[in-house]
Amino acid sequence: QAGQDEQHHDGADDDTADFKKYGLDKPQVVVTVGAGSARAELALGAKTDDGNVYARDLTRPVVFTLEGTLLDDLKRPASDLRQKDLFEFRTFTVISLDITSGGQTYTFTRDAKATDNTPATWKLTKPTAKSVDATKANDMLTNFSGLRADSFIDAASAGTETVVTARFGLDTAPKEETLIFRVVPSKDKAAPPVVHAMHKGEKGAMVISALEFDKAMAIFKELTG
Repeated sequence: QAGQDEQHHDGADDDTADFKKYGLDKPQVVVTVGAGSARAELALGAKTDDGNVYARDLTRPVVFTLEGTLLDDLKRPASDLRQKDLFEFRTFTVISLDITSGGQTYTFTRDAKATDNTPATWKLTKPTAKSVDATKANDMLTNFSGLRADSFIDAASAGTETVVTARFGLDTAPKEETLIFRVVPSKDKAAPPVVHAMHKGEKGAMVISALEFDKAMAIFKELTG
């Protein structure tokens, strides 16, 4: 919540207030905020001498000030305000990871948690059981968890698909998240492919760094042979 000065300004605490001097007769931005069935409209007007901005709830005549950075944020494109981290999990919170590639699902399960002196250890439990290099496994997880959206599109294009499902958090009640990745050939045959990613159950997709995705997949392929 932005900082707020609730002090009434001259002439702005009654129905005859002159909003023009606060830039609220023609607000720069009007924001509609919803919570359940409730709705509120907030108008932001001129900036104050100290860089804050005059504002008011459109259902009330009271004028107050908010931090000027709020106005700057609201003028940014919607894509700038979207969550760009693909995964919520972090390397130290993962319990298990399923990666489905080429029609086969591989499951990595944490064997022992990290300590102050040693990293977490991992084993491959599906399709065959075997121990895996702890450093490489943790590097793979770090690369996946660090993937970020470069831009957003309405839907992912067709391409070679990889599905990653992470279980993380409390051992007794883990959270789960699934990302679907598609390596999409470029229309320009001389250009490298692009990678689209989407959360399971969502229509929109994200364009991510093919280089960063390839780093994670290269370690995955090394660990699974």
